[in-house]
Amino acid sequence: MRKDPTERYVTVSLFAPGGGYIGVIDTLTKEAIGLFRATQFRYMGEASPQRSNHMSNFSRDGKYIIVSNLDGKAMERIDVTRDRQGIITQLTYNKSATLGLGKNMVVNAPATFFKGQNAFGNDLVGGITGDYTVLGLSNFTPQECARRMDVAQLIKMVQLVGDRIIVLFAQFRATQDLHTLPWLEEVH
Repeated sequence: MRKDPTERYVTVSLFAPGGGYIGVIDTLTKEAIGLFRATQFRYMGEASPQRSNHMSNFSRDGKYIIVSNLDGKAMERIDVTRDRQGIITQLTYNKSATLGLGKNMVVNAPATFFKGQNAFGNDLVGGITGDYTVLGLSNFTPQECARRMDVAQLIKMVQLVGDRIIVLFAQFRATQDLHTLPWLEEVH
């Protein structure tokens, strides 16, 4: 896990039933700021699509959170808005920034965010913007070359996000999906 440039916020990738959750936590107050669910993609011939967020990290400048959507084989982005003191005031899942790394990708369920209050009674921030683009999910690059990416190329792409990436796999065991908890409302 890597803090943002202000050393105040961290992202958490939650592996839970149904999966694909991305949380943002204020390390100063120990409270949740926002909660999202990554896009669920499916591929031709795939039996049952899953959601699994491998990792999520702040960009060096703290303006974005880069999400590595493992089961979706995609890189996604959450835009971060701050006030003059660096406090996060808004988090927006930007569907237009999605880059698919697989072939024959189809959006099965779009990214979502959760409205509600955290354990301290403060409202979660979140929103969704943009649309999944044909170019972002295409089997081809903008130069019309077949999109093929191996693990080494993907690691180089992810390393552009920061000097180093330290991943924390937060294990979350629950008897129900997070999106079914009564105090949270999942928004599409």
